[in-house]
Amino acid sequence: MVPVILALAAPDNPIINVDKALSPTAVASLVVLAFIIDFFSVGPAAFQTRATFILVATFMRQGFDDSPLDKWTVDKAAQLIQSGLDQAGPAWIAGASANAIVGFIVGALFIFCLGNMLPQKWSRRTGRMATMQWKETQLRKMNPPVWIAAAAFGMLSDLPDGLIGIMCDAFSNLCLFVAGPAPALIFGAM
Repeated sequence: MVPVILALAAPDNPIINVDKALSPTAVASLVVLAFIIDFFSVGPAAFQTRATFILVATFMRQGFDDSPLDKWTVDKAAQLIQSGLDQAGPAWIAGASANAIVGFIVGALFIFCLGNMLPQKWSRRTGRMATMQWKETQLRKMNPPVWIAAAAFGMLSDLPDGLIGIMCDAFSNLCLFVAGPAPALIFGAM
């Protein structure tokens, strides 16, 4: 029987958010597990990159969503985009919402990550999207592009709206469904 993974906390504990599906210890164990899989090359390369992505995305979503780091990242990205829009002067595009554009960029990141996660044999149905793959070299033990993309997606996947936003949310929940039981099963972390 798989132990319940939900974090049960006293309502007066300000550190633990009862809206989260994993306890703080379980969240921390996800990054350790992702490091073990990626650094020690556990399994075939396709498994390594997909498992690392799912674990890191879940770690970032559960651990840093609505945190000061999340807010700082969104604010800095919006400020950067707004400064670019301000350079347009009286042009019509200058009235665009910088926060919405950040959501569009996260949606594009989701499509890129999804293309990297799909098996290449699906390219007949999905086109060139499924042929994108994170490249690996023998010179390094870790795969930084996977970690960066997963961290950005995990922390910011709640920003897009519309159909892409629904798909981002569903994919984030799928990552949680896949990675959620791992801390309890592997480390006994509840």
